[in-house]
Amino acid sequence: MKFYPTYFRFSPYLASRLFPSRRPAGGVSDKRIRRARRFHPLPEPITMMRSLVRLWNEFADVSFNYRRYLSWITAMGITLSGFPRGIRTRRLYEHRTTGKFVVGFQGIVHFSVPDDLYLKRWARITDALLKFAEYSNVGGGRTAGLGMVRYLPKEYEDAQ
Repeated sequence: MKFYPTYFRFSPYLASRLFPSRRPAGGVSDKRIRRARRFHPLPEPITMMRSLVRLWNEFADVSFNYRRYLSWITAMGITLSGFPRGIRTRRLYEHRTTGKFVVGFQGIVHFSVPDDLYLKRWARITDALLKFAEYSNVGGGRTAGLGMVRYLPKEYEDAQ
């Protein structure tokens, strides 16, 4: 999959739910954890697929059990399997007066579905969502033209 500049938002609250060992210590309130957001300059399958599922549910007529699908994703049903030419981070946005910016990424990424968690139903949904990503874009700033994706399933990438 080829990414053009984009980024994902990741919540420390989501991280603490997905990975209980990452629960913030030091008396940080749950309210503050729920509101916090981080810009994540990596194509994590969890953040990317959650974003695509939300878009799919909003615009597509075909529905599926998205909670079970996301549970499969969270269990690492899809994993990053490589960055063949690397990923570059980019400074994507800078506000003229405040100097605020977002760091994103671009590059080519390989994902895989490990054999021990392979389920044909979820693999087909993943394929459909990744094809959908070419039209919807992914990540932050997608409505401004960021997050363009070029999806190449393995059989097509090997032919090039």
